Amino acid sequence: MFQSTLSTKPVFPEPILRKYKNAVMDYVVKGGITLHAAGDVRFKLIVSLTNEYEPSSIRTILRQIVELYRILEPLLTTFLCSLDVAISLTLDG
Repeated sequence: MFQSTLSTKPVFPEPILRKYKNAVMDYVVKGGITLHAAGDVRFKLIVSLTNEYEPSSIRTILRQIVELYRILEPLLTTFLCSLDVAISLTLDG
């Protein structure tokens, strides 16, 4: 599943690494947890559940969220503009 030596972190194959990174992103975005909670020691429990995969830092997770926003925002705008019905979007802060 992964290669490891006693002195280094395990090296995961790209599909597994992508799967773990996507799972962390889904948990943060869809789970609605704060970025502070993502950096918490309890969140690091993932390490023991995933054969020593260590989740990304809070900065990396934030950068990935911004990347997703930059990709998905124009797609959502295009989709909503292509609809033949009027839509009213509101946001209560």
